Amino acid sequence: MPSDKPAFTITINPAEAQPGSPLLLKQWSKNRNLFFAGYAEKEIDSHLLKLWSKLAANLYEGDTNAFQPEPQARRNLRNELSAFSLFSGEAAIQETLQQQLLTGVKTQQPAKESLQALEGPKVPSHPFAKMLEGKPGGILPIANLVPPDRYFVHIDDTHKVLAWLEQIAKTGSQIAGLQKQTYLKHNLINRYLGRLHLSYDLAKHLANQVKQMALFGPDLFLTEGSEITLILDTGHSPLFNFIMGIASGHEGVQAYGSDNPAFFAQHEQWLILSTSRTEAAMALALAKNEADESLGQSAEFRYMLAHLPKPEKTQGLLVYLSDPFIRAMVGAKIKIAQYRRHQAKARLHLVTAGSLLYQMDQGKVADLAELLSLGYVKKEWLQSWEGDEITLDEAGIPHSRLYGTLAQLTPISELSIETISIGEREAYRAYVRNYSRFWRTFFDPIGIRITVNNPLRIETLILPLVQNSIYRNIQQVIGGQPVTMELPDLMPKPVTTLSFKLSTQAKAMLSQTMSKRRDDLALASELIEQLGNSLQIAFYDNDPLVALGSADLIGGFSGQWLGRASNFFSLALLGSMLTQPTAVFVELKNPDKLGTLEQQGLFFEDLLWETSSFLTQKLHLLTGEKENTWVYTYNFEGVIRLHLYLKVIDNYLVISNQNMDFSQVQQGVKAKPANARIHILPDQIQKMKPELHLHHLQNQQAAAMKDIGRLMPFLLMGAENPEQASENYARVYGRQLVLSENEEWYWDPIEQYLENSLFGSPGLAKLPHFLPSNSPFEKLKAFDLRFLFEEEGARVILNVTQ
Repeated sequence: MPSDKPAFTITINPAEAQPGSPLLLKQWSKNRNLFFAGYAEKEIDSHLLKLWSKLAANLYEGDTNAFQPEPQARRNLRNELSAFSLFSGEAAIQETLQQQLLTGVKTQQPAKESLQALEGPKVPSHPFAKMLEGKPGGILPIANLVPPDRYFVHIDDTHKVLAWLEQIAKTGSQIAGLQKQTYLKHNLINRYLGRLHLSYDLAKHLANQVKQMALFGPDLFLTEGSEITLILDTGHSPLFNFIMGIASGHEGVQAYGSDNPAFFAQHEQWLILSTSRTEAAMALALAKNEADESLGQSAEFRYMLAHLPKPEKTQGLLVYLSDPFIRAMVGAKIKIAQYRRHQAKARLHLVTAGSLLYQMDQGKVADLAELLSLGYVKKEWLQSWEGDEITLDEAGIPHSRLYGTLAQLTPISELSIETISIGEREAYRAYVRNYSRFWRTFFDPIGIRITVNNPLRIETLILPLVQNSIYRNIQQVIGGQPVTMELPDLMPKPVTTLSFKLSTQAKAMLSQTMSKRRDDLALASELIEQLGNSLQIAFYDNDPLVALGSADLIGGFSGQWLGRASNFFSLALLGSMLTQPTAVFVELKNPDKLGTLEQQGLFFEDLLWETSSFLTQKLHLLTGEKENTWVYTYNFEGVIRLHLYLKVIDNYLVISNQNMDFSQVQQGVKAKPANARIHILPDQIQKMKPELHLHHLQNQQAAAMKDIGRLMPFLLMGAENPEQASENYARVYGRQLVLSENEEWYWDPIEQYLENSLFGSPGLAKLPHFLPSNSPFEKLKAFDLRFLFEEEGARVILNVTQ
């Protein structure tokens, strides 16, 4: 019979362990780093596995260069532009705010100058008081409680605010199915409700009790940590005060909430809730002093408000970035504070990596002295020249005396900057010089009106556009007064149409190009004179052989195609026609003046001959029973042939890469004027759905792999399951990882293998099968974006129909 007694017993006592071979330790570290590398996805926010690899290489492999900075390739942001970023105004807003970090800070020696001695960009404002011409302009009393150098958001029907936010988020996710975008969720609403000590249910209840609300803040760094202030119009309601537990007669700013308190103040019908005592006090002072120096009383705000007309019914949001706010964002205090907080964040990441790697290696939480003695943390990571110091709490989480923790960084507005370094001074002066090269005329605000209805409407006024910017070249091609751009009503209908105004300058450029062929500028000018005011590129529903640009419908063209006015159309035309069924509609003033077929052929040949310098080109007349069509063939070494079919339909010259049989249909809705337009009809898309779905899922799959990289370190440290690992991650980094309703984590602690149920693992990525009911733009009927040059700025109008 088998015995219940063990045949032998092994007892391990780590306290009596002797040092092993350094070579064995080095090889073990290399093998473990290879394991880390399999899960260390690029560009994740924590970089923990990458930092662990460097720490291990330094600790166990003797690599003294492990923490040398890696050379970074210089990015050309203009070449990364999409048509959506350009014509939605996103690129203009990014240029205006210039939120990039200061660079080239080479020395930390204190400078003689104070922060106040650093001058920001010297650019004048528009004379808004004069522009009002004695008119009152727009009036919004709640803005009288907002300091002029704060961003401002107004919500005029609070009963619907949460539903509106959900609808905007839903529409945004549908639009994400049409374009490339990141999927990291910061859960900002719940994060800031928590800072205000408001639950989601209480916030929803309060929203039903107030007439209107607004919020403002000193900067746009909401994902990293910022102050936020709410202004609620309670209408003198005693019931509201009872719900909030506010006794009447409170004077000044009061704190509430024991842990990390928030603040409130009350004056007449206004209730102020804020994460900052200082911000609440400023709003209260403006309320009591009748807002003489407020945003609402400024000529700028009243002028811009009048140019962003309020909808007929109260059903939207107003977002406003004022001139003083933009000046503050690019001013020395915020730029240097932003830089310092970023440097502190990098040091916090390093100390966090050292603390957590020690916990995994040793199975316990270490104190700072032990981390320093063993080399998990370096002394220079803990302190900065400005007097900052990083310590560890009982759980091993690093805390910066000045900048807080990775989970909750100190807002920039709370940072006190008295002295600056020589490196910071020179870096900021270089920043101002570069900024001033763009801004030559005026320095002005951005207003955005969001109307939550069907269609969802977002109207943005950017005044002015930066001179010498990415828009300068575009303005040469499509600038001037907006024109009506409308395709003839033909079948088949395109699923995406990119429309552009043809400016006088663009036509002159085409004349110069055409004249090179026959050395006859007069003839070229005469031919170009037959062109109308617009050019439209239409994409049709089919299975594309090659993904266009950024593999989406909204992106369309990469920035390098939009960089030079001289090749704007030729490269866009050639690029699109190599990928999917496309037709280009060039408006004609008088088609009859093109003359005979032979004369048309000469015109076509002159127009297209320089679209490519490396392909053999030939024009032929293709005869048919109903009509004759010209076909222009590009031939690359007999391997690739591209045929362009040219014909005149109505008042348009039509150039297509397939000999399409266009048929006339009933006249549709007349389009409104614009300088550029993106029009998409998702409900017309059938054959392209699987391709778009695949692109959408690939973005989600990449996001899932980054989440695996975030969870794996905490699982290796002993978390029982991915849910516990996610909680540990949120405690350290302040962001909750969110799964969709169809996703689950599978964790094998024996094999140390983590997998996403839908998207697999870094070693074996997978995607779920496409189902028509799971379209990335389900129930999205139309996307219509119009871009208009206006005065010295631009107006963008986006309508999304569900």
